[in-house]
Amino acid sequence: AANPPAEPAPVKKTPKQPPAPKQPKETPPPAETQPPSSTETAQAPVATEPPAEAPKPAIPEAVNLENAFGKPCGNNEQFVTGLYQSVLERQPDQGGMAMWLGKMGSNTTREDIYRQFFSSQEYVARNKSDRQFVRDAYQAVLGREPDEAGMQLMLAKLQEKKTKRVDVINGLLSSAEYQGIMAHCK
Repeated sequence: AANPPAEPAPVKKTPKQPPAPKQPKETPPPAETQPPSSTETAQAPVATEPPAEAPKPAIPEAVNLENAFGKPCGNNEQFVTGLYQSVLERQPDQGGMAMWLGKMGSNTTREDIYRQFFSSQEYVARNKSDRQFVRDAYQAVLGREPDEAGMQLMLAKLQEKKTKRVDVINGLLSSAEYQGIMAHCK
């Protein structure tokens, strides 16, 4: 038994040239609209990430980021760097560092600087939840994660709307824990 006949191979004829106006359609589109090649496809997600991912996402409560903790006992530069990391979640810029160190040199207290960082436009614009704020405050002022009892107490006070965020900062600054930290710094 013979195999069925195969389809005859198409006869190669010289294709008709399309009319001149249709030739631009056959040319590849400009590079900006051309689909990425297979080698570019792997890189495309990195290059096309939305700008919304530039700000650091909320840190899960269970994560322990040692470099994000404040440095209440550090020298002035360490202290300010710790506030940038724990409050603003970034490294200090040269101008900002110079400004804060200048304020510290002109007798602005560390307690005032805590308040100023938390009331800064940059921090307020982050629109952090009360839970995120309490975590940031504990990290900056006490140099540690909040314990669950402290977190719940602060959240309850903030949710009553009788306590403002600056009151939380002031409460941490007047706490026995903070006073003990500062007593051992000297």
